[in-house]
Amino acid sequence: MSLWNGITTVTDNTNLNTNTATGNPLSEDDNKILNECQHFANELLLIIHDLKSQGRTNRLLLKFPRSDLERIMGFNTQSYVLKGDALHYHLVNKLVSFTPDANNEIPTPESQGITLIDHTLNDMKAYLVQGLNMLQQKNAQLIGTSLTYGLWLQLAFDRFEYHKYYGELKKTRHGING
Repeated sequence: MSLWNGITTVTDNTNLNTNTATGNPLSEDDNKILNECQHFANELLLIIHDLKSQGRTNRLLLKFPRSDLERIMGFNTQSYVLKGDALHYHLVNKLVSFTPDANNEIPTPESQGITLIDHTLNDMKAYLVQGLNMLQQKNAQLIGTSLTYGLWLQLAFDRFEYHKYYGELKKTRHGING
């Protein structure tokens, strides 16, 4: 760390442009990423200084290569993939409970007396928000129903495989009987 006009900046005693041949265990690309991080840190400190001293700043916050830095640091960035029952229970817990009825229909503009000429966007805002909420709930219901149907399909497939394994299925003109 060094002080420049009352601003602390990040410095490093090592040469970030060295490579493995000179003793630095990082690749040239990793060193470039670390230089970007160091530049980001310095720029962030200047932004903070401007905000504290002037209450504003004209500086732009640079892109921070977080995922690249985490890779260099050795963090495991692979996400856990949910499958089967674990996925089902996760989604069921995240879904909104929704029971459709006649009151859950999105009203038409005509039924609400909303016209192009006589009303402003503010007049329409409540209906737009209400309609969006209804669509999101119906989408959540559709996903939940699809997951439940998927459980039925999985059970039927497993039963089919069971009967197939034990030779209990017979082909007929109308399909397979088991």
